[in-house]
Amino acid sequence: MIALADGSRALGGVNQQRRLARTTATLGALTLLLLAGSNAAPATADSVVKIDTVGDNPGTIAVNTATDTAYVSTVEGIFSVRGA
Repeated sequence: MIALADGSRALGGVNQQRRLARTTATLGALTLLLLAGSNAAPATADSVVKIDTVGDNPGTIAVNTATDTAYVSTVEGIFSVRGA
């Protein structure tokens, strides 16, 4: 019973302590990175110019920036909305 609790190398006690130390250091570094954040400004939207009705229950939207068209899927079908 004593051999189980003494942290001997044969039972992996030293390896467990090293693994715990590495894990703690890694988690600490990640926490600091998350708390530091970034200097980038948050994204902001342009003003609303017009609202187009596309049907009931719009589900998915895809935007083609080359053609300035948005495609919206609903239960009724797919609607395309041209940009300004």
